[in-house]
Amino acid sequence: TISNVSQEGVFKFVAKEGNQSDTQVIEVRNPFVDIKYDILTSLNKGESYKLQVQTFTPQGAVLEADSVDIDVYDPDNIKTTIFLDKTGNTFTKTFNYEKAGSYQFKIHARKVGFDTKEVTAITNVIKSAGIHPILYIWFGAILIFLILFLIRRVRR
Repeated sequence: TISNVSQEGVFKFVAKEGNQSDTQVIEVRNPFVDIKYDILTSLNKGESYKLQVQTFTPQGAVLEADSVDIDVYDPDNIKTTIFLDKTGNTFTKTFNYEKAGSYQFKIHARKVGFDTKEVTAITNVIKSAGIHPILYIWFGAILIFLILFLIRRVRR
């Protein structure tokens, strides 16, 4: 058991008995804020979505971080920083996807005494489906051809 370690680094333990030896390597790091996020990977242009981030210790225990901010890079690669609203260890913010393309989210959870870790998420925003005008022209041409063909058949 290792306890009261105050420095970062790598500990190497070697246990020897006769011809046998066993080596254990333990890495000690500063604690960091681990996160779980709820950000969609795909949605339609013009929609809004409630981004949600939860904070935990590296071991998975609930941790109330001080703040969470997200650097958002829109499809034009313009950076905007948004700050999420805190409720316990859950942080939320409604985000509007105004442009079609790929949005990149760089999430930073901060707490005093903990290292800040950056997590990246990507959302692809697509234009809402619609029928291209050229299809109307093609279907119209086919319909006119069928009508003329039927009129010709009826006249004979």
